[in-house]
Amino acid sequence: MIKRSFIVLLIIAGVILIAKLNPISLPKSNPDNRLIKLNSDGEPINAWAGPWSCVYDKKTKLTWEVKSYKEDIYSRECSFSWYNGKVGTKRGGNCYTNSGKSDTSDLIKIANNEQLCGLKKWRLPTKYELQTLFINNPKPGDPYLSVAYFPYTAKAAYWTSDINKKLHGHFSYLGNGAESVNFKDASNATMPYRNAAFVRLVAKN
Repeated sequence: MIKRSFIVLLIIAGVILIAKLNPISLPKSNPDNRLIKLNSDGEPINAWAGPWSCVYDKKTKLTWEVKSYKEDIYSRECSFSWYNGKVGTKRGGNCYTNSGKSDTSDLIKIANNEQLCGLKKWRLPTKYELQTLFINNPKPGDPYLSVAYFPYTAKAAYWTSDINKKLHGHFSYLGNGAESVNFKDASNATMPYRNAAFVRLVAKN
């Protein structure tokens, strides 16, 4: 009986040791409980659920577009030149619409016409708004935002609505450009309107 009890204790101790050495990796909840996933109709879904098309930030009261793996205008692969109908460069991106190559005004128009996530006031974010998505100390290789909520985010420049910024250096001869925010290193820079960069649209209810 004593021998059997000793064997049982050894088994339990072994299981505990294995558990400590190989902890189960459970999904981590949003650290500050700010972000909520929204489906394509704009309805909130569980943090572990999917698919989702947008993310609502309770702190800033902003709703953000989420990039897709599909081959459409919301694709993670799509880049856009900066254009608002008056200022910028038309159709300098790498994705196509019915009008030809893409620019920022195309994405905004389509998102509003489709009422993405039930909203029709989609626009480019300001530099400050886009920077509110930054997180501290991302995992090595990850962009500087929550990849659990914003998958398919490129470690590259994203356009903002801040325009008429003076260009410097090699592009100074072009005059002005628009501000961009880079999720690779949490930096920002002014780029020529003609450049093809990524976009994450924002809307406020």
